[in-house]
Amino acid sequence: MSILPFPLHRAREISPLLAAAAIVTFASALLFIPAARLWPNVLQLGWFLTGLGLAAPFLFAMLDLSGAEWHETLRPIGVQITRLLPAGSVLIMTAILFGGLTPAAAGDSFHALWLARPFVVGRALVYIALWLFLSHSVMRKRHRAIALVVLAMTVWLASVDWIMALDGSWSSTIFGVYHFAGLFSAGIALVAMIASARRFPSEVLHDLGKLLFGFTTFWMYIWFSQYMLIWYGNMPEESAYFAARVRGAWGVLFITDVLLNWVVPFLALLSQSAKRNRVILFRVAAAVLVGHWVDLYVSIFPARMSAPVAGVAEVMALLAAIVVLRGCYEYRAVPNQSR
Repeated sequence: MSILPFPLHRAREISPLLAAAAIVTFASALLFIPAARLWPNVLQLGWFLTGLGLAAPFLFAMLDLSGAEWHETLRPIGVQITRLLPAGSVLIMTAILFGGLTPAAAGDSFHALWLARPFVVGRALVYIALWLFLSHSVMRKRHRAIALVVLAMTVWLASVDWIMALDGSWSSTIFGVYHFAGLFSAGIALVAMIASARRFPSEVLHDLGKLLFGFTTFWMYIWFSQYMLIWYGNMPEESAYFAARVRGAWGVLFITDVLLNWVVPFLALLSQSAKRNRVILFRVAAAVLVGHWVDLYVSIFPARMSAPVAGVAEVMALLAAIVVLRGCYEYRAVPNQSR
């Protein structure tokens, strides 16, 4: 019995139709969705796809440089996931150029310079150019050591520019590492989902399960480090960020974020047999991907809304993400393998 809602060979027939419908719906929605709702959704979708597209080359560069060999059969999956990067980058640049999401520069002279619109746009273009070049090189086994450093630093800076800056004067030195850990865990989860669906050998699934277990725990460590330090310091200019996210309906999503990104994978993947079970691994990886979507929602939207909203814009962004991720199943280079 397939662990997917429908057989993989039908994905090629259905995805183009869903993609066309999503594009038409999105274009129509531009006329009716308020800007305050539209652009945060565009940013969330763009960063979600961009993060996954960056996680694949970072993962393969890390495995290549460590001398691992078991991941070579997964490289076509990595190439396919990397193709999410251009689409996500276009969405992010659209949100930056037309969404007005970055707050007006305020505070000292450094903040005024750093958040000046020309500098924000210029940095974004540099980040994206580096990502496109290095992701292409890494998947062809070039510039891997440089890529690890540059991707880590630019993802850190980009998350500060595009997400942390939405909350005005609030700042956290851990924020960039936190978002890097989240997108990297989600990237491993997507690789694990596809490998599970394609019936890769249990040994490969076991290694992916260990990576997913380890890096979701690392994400939780960074999450707790940021939260604990701000809670313990109890400084109004720092605690306001979490105060807005632990109350009311936001609090439900706040807890859901932790459950999906750490509690579920930690408990489900403790045993060796669970890591080797393709059904369990697929479902846990899917939970982590959903958790990453929730994490981005909780990071972005409270800066613009007093309460969570699930309207046309939010549903459309989620469906667009599902449609695009469905395309990752359509690669041809890896044949079906028996478990």
